[in-house]
Amino acid sequence: MINQLFTAILWGFSSSIIGVVYMNILSKEEYFAWWWQYGARYERTKPNLFKWVWGCVICFSGRFALFTFTLFTILAFLASLQANSWHFSYGWIECIGKGLFWLFKAVLCVSSAILGAVAIEKTLKLQ
Repeated sequence: MINQLFTAILWGFSSSIIGVVYMNILSKEEYFAWWWQYGARYERTKPNLFKWVWGCVICFSGRFALFTFTLFTILAFLASLQANSWHFSYGWIECIGKGLFWLFKAVLCVSSAILGAVAIEKTLKLQ
């Protein structure tokens, strides 16, 4: 259980590094200028949908952590299923407990991603 919590925190901090590199380093490269021009065009028309992709580091890091953590949790669950265990063998209390523990891990992952992004930006004085 501690191992899973540590993995969620580490996943969040890794996502914050990816977010800082994506928003502050790759956005200034001329090789990726087409991507940012594409984003600027659609950000004006649908700001709520595209702001997190081209907006701020905190938004990108937090959502990247949430989406990738959710995706890889689902993939790990599907990989752990065996051919004869397609039914839930747990009672409803155990299922709710596992769901709440996953929700706690997801919140911990997103919080550590946001904290890491803020700390990296303040440390490097990127803004």
